[in-house]
Amino acid sequence: MIDPELFNQPPLDGDVDAKFRYEIIRGLSESVRDLASSMRDLQQTQVGMLERLAALEANKFGESLVRVENAVYGLADRVNVLEGENDRRLGGFQMLNVLKVWVPALFSVLTFLYLVGRSMGVISSPPTTVSKVRAPLAVEAQERP
Repeated sequence: MIDPELFNQPPLDGDVDAKFRYEIIRGLSESVRDLASSMRDLQQTQVGMLERLAALEANKFGESLVRVENAVYGLADRVNVLEGENDRRLGGFQMLNVLKVWVPALFSVLTFLYLVGRSMGVISSPPTTVSKVRAPLAVEAQERP
């Protein structure tokens, strides 16, 4: 394995061109190292900003969700009240329809039973204030001119 420290050692004194290349490469490597460090710092800053933005958006979304949830519950309560009123109204109309059908039928049945009872003598006639006539009235014949 090659030791990375060998690349950081300056060249021997005899080669000027090699020393010049060494200085250029050393300067470039320091620039790349500084650039990588600043990129790391920039990425950490960007991650922090994105986390804060996500937290803000999550709070806004939560608030919006709570508002929507409250609106839905309010509308559900209104729907329940309106359905209750509609059920009561329909119940009243249905009761009127039942009465329209069954009251005449019940009256007819009770009248029939009363008349049958009267004809069989089970039900006595109601008392009256009119006195009975014992003899038939004579009808006088009128002469016509």
